[in-house]
Amino acid sequence: MHNNKPKGTYMKTVGKLSVVLILILLFGSCSFQEKKLKKRHSASTLIHIDPAKASRDSIPMSLIAERIEYIPLQMTDSSVLSYPYDFKVTNDFIFIREGNCILKFSKDGRFIKRLFDVGYGPGESKANSFAINESDNLVYAYDVHSRRGNIYDFDGMFIKTFNEDLCDPLYWISSIDYFQSNIFVSICLRPGVGYLFSSFDLKDDSVRVLYKTRNTFTASQEQQVPMIVFGNQHQVTQSEILFKERYCDTIFAVDKDFHLRPLYIIDLGKDKMLWEDFRDQGMFNISAGPPDGYWIESFADTHSFLFLMAKSYKDPGLLCVYFKDSDSTVISSNKSYITQEQRLVYMKNDLDCLVPFPPMRKQTGQFLYHEEYLYSVIEAKDFVAAYNAASTEKRTSSEYLRKMEPLFSKIDEFSNPVIMKVYLKSD
Repeated sequence: MHNNKPKGTYMKTVGKLSVVLILILLFGSCSFQEKKLKKRHSASTLIHIDPAKASRDSIPMSLIAERIEYIPLQMTDSSVLSYPYDFKVTNDFIFIREGNCILKFSKDGRFIKRLFDVGYGPGESKANSFAINESDNLVYAYDVHSRRGNIYDFDGMFIKTFNEDLCDPLYWISSIDYFQSNIFVSICLRPGVGYLFSSFDLKDDSVRVLYKTRNTFTASQEQQVPMIVFGNQHQVTQSEILFKERYCDTIFAVDKDFHLRPLYIIDLGKDKMLWEDFRDQGMFNISAGPPDGYWIESFADTHSFLFLMAKSYKDPGLLCVYFKDSDSTVISSNKSYITQEQRLVYMKNDLDCLVPFPPMRKQTGQFLYHEEYLYSVIEAKDFVAAYNAASTEKRTSSEYLRKMEPLFSKIDEFSNPVIMKVYLKSD
């Protein structure tokens, strides 16, 4: 049987079928990507953490990272640093709070300037917390004691002062950040505090409550001053704020419209430290002895992973990595990198074999994440010890290390700390 359709009609038919096929493939691909995205940002992803199943072997960094860079922070007479517990990273700069001042470094560690003089005079600040508005190149330096904040540009030019209370005037501010023309405020938990996270609108000076605490105190405790006061952790991205109350099992997210949703639920099972135990045995009665159980001290939510640091007063800490694509969790409790004071667990550096990760914020084990990088801080003496202990083969095992060898060899125990920049794997 012969096809009597004209050649042009046949070609049109083939063309239409091709378009349909392409559209099917395209929408199928989009659907697949959409499913991956929904899975990655599930509104209530449940993650089980069982300390009994923790491996005593360190988690190798090659599971989560492609490579590592080290940023030695230049030391001058104006840029002598202690341990930088509080620093923020932009695409071009590193801002470090040293005492009550903020120092600006280039992204490769070159010292640029101190942004302001410390004090209460014109253009001066006493900053014990600060926020970065990268889109407008602004720095918000805030003194939680005087409730006074100043705004500077990235060159240290004083813009203006804002004296308005960022939250209830009786509350103690733990830290601030910038999000969507708002100052995000994290508040310390103590008796009389009704909410822990809020935002201060810089356009109209209004306060928006984001999260009310459910933790309670006894009638007698409401009249006491606690022996221990602590803050809570948060993470700011371009599209949302993530935060977690210390003894709550849920990580919440707030989007650009300030809608709240539960993002992750961390299930520690029978090993979870109960709020009431910490309250009664820690905050108000240290002599009663530390309570049992774990709590999530720190987290970092990235494109492919969720990093969790679980701590305990009695047991070694837990380093947990949740792999989003496989919906699986790896837990480590390697005692070889733990001190009695810190009780931190580090990842094994099997990429360049120099220093483990994360030594940052050695007292708390908190993560710092920006874009697709994890950051940590290495004290100069620890970097020198690790670098000198490495073989010549390891110190020259990559083009990057060979290039940095003249700089690394000049670092001594009295140098400024070194920032560790970890390039995370993507899907």
